Amino acid sequence: MPSGKQELALNRPKFHTPYLKMAAPQVFYGSSKRAAGTAELAANLVFNYPVRPADLRSRLRVSQDGKPVAVEISTAEPDATLGISFKQDVKVGTPLRIDIAPGLRPATGTVATTTLTAQAEVPDQNEFSKDLRYLLQYPYGCLEQTVSAAFPQLYYADLAATLQQKTGAAAKAQRYNPNYHVQEAIRKIESMQLYNGSLSYWPGGDYDNWWATAYAAHFLQEAQQAGFAVNKSVLDKTLKYLQFRLKSAKLSPTSTSTPTTLPASAPSPARKSPTRSTSSPWPAAKTPWP
Repeated sequence: MPSGKQELALNRPKFHTPYLKMAAPQVFYGSSKRAAGTAELAANLVFNYPVRPADLRSRLRVSQDGKPVAVEISTAEPDATLGISFKQDVKVGTPLRIDIAPGLRPATGTVATTTLTAQAEVPDQNEFSKDLRYLLQYPYGCLEQTVSAAFPQLYYADLAATLQQKTGAAAKAQRYNPNYHVQEAIRKIESMQLYNGSLSYWPGGDYDNWWATAYAAHFLQEAQQAGFAVNKSVLDKTLKYLQFRLKSAKLSPTSTSTPTTLPASAPSPARKSPTRSTSSPWPAAKTPWP
């Protein structure tokens, strides 16, 4: 067996049961679909077989302290991971209970004959506020830090504004505006483009860093899909540069010095950008099944 196929086979999850099982739900804050620039609580329900959202909808019950919690299923197609979003506030520190009534039929495997039950903790937004404040106050102006400071403000503008607000008599005149800072970061990044489409690592610099260029291209696309003004010519040249570098790279498959793919959300310049995901910007870890 070729080494590539052998590695794929070794990494494939091994299922020891035909019965439908649910792992611990993954709860996180993601970009809100109802109020731009705000975060909302969401969760991923992880099964060992693909499940149809329509079959889950009538059987799903979410509660906290014994009281029902309103949710909606955000995944449209059958999948082993189905997303849900919360339509009401829930309390931090009190676990959520998730029950799925018997009768849920997976795409393959055996229908669940018992209630599937799991609990999940509600994350506290304040837990990562210290780290976000650190990002917002990055001291350097290199390409990587410019992107890192602006990226979270695409998703957590309300939290960023709260963390950075001034207090005292001058507060009204010095309100922190996340949208303004994101747009300024975009303008700064665009001004750092070099003749070949890459982005210089430092303002006014003449050498590129294509890891940082790929990172910035990802940010520009997310910003564009979030409604910010992004220069299409700059973005297209950057993507063409990255595609050229990928085609010209002649490194071994195990090398870590060169990226092997474009940013996850980066399509070819000739294709329309995909719809922006409303899930957490930081992917949730996959649950290994025994």
